[in-house]
Amino acid sequence: MMFVVDDLQIEDLSEVYVKWNEMYLLSRSEKFKESDLENFQQSNSHLKFLKLHSWIYHIVDTIREYGAINGYTTETYESLHKTYVKIPYRPSNKKEVEKQIMENIRCRAIVSRNCVGKTKTPMAFVPWFSNIAVNMNEEELSEYLSDKGICYAQTLLITEIRLPNKSLMHLALVQWYDFIEETLFVYSGPLLRLVEVYNFIEIEAIEDTIHVVPRFDKNNEYFINKYLF
Repeated sequence: MMFVVDDLQIEDLSEVYVKWNEMYLLSRSEKFKESDLENFQQSNSHLKFLKLHSWIYHIVDTIREYGAINGYTTETYESLHKTYVKIPYRPSNKKEVEKQIMENIRCRAIVSRNCVGKTKTPMAFVPWFSNIAVNMNEEELSEYLSDKGICYAQTLLITEIRLPNKSLMHLALVQWYDFIEETLFVYSGPLLRLVEVYNFIEIEAIEDTIHVVPRFDKNNEYFINKYLF
């Protein structure tokens, strides 16, 4: 013990050191007994410390339900609350807040998936666009050839429109793929060509990103790889 080596015979200091080690060992445990959690909830400070308050009233219940938290701390939960509750709440119009927050988070997730990374190779000068599957409006399905209600497009631009007293509008400018009518499907996947048709669509209509494979022996023919997970 360092207290013995340094001749520090202060009982309170030694007790603090012992309790700190007990607390550290408890925090590293893989399993907890109910008595451990009950002892952990005892607070001589009367919860004057906010982080201690969070641990006692939130983390203990999480441990009871899911087991050891494996290194997660209150900072993790504070960060998640800020990212997925506070920030999406601010631009809402305070009506149907939960629905607006969920739409905001989904739009941000779609936008982040469509971001293009830059490289230092010559390929950086070649335009690259995300290919997407679009869930078509049921009223318009009769006007298009579709793959069970899904059409395909290239994302050219993603934008956000702000209007006074209106919810944010997240739109994508897309160029459409169309089916090659002679052979609609090859290898159980759509056979497409890129056409000169452009539209703005709501980001909420985007079902997912897709993997498009050029047909190298043909001009402007593409396969949709449905076997990529």
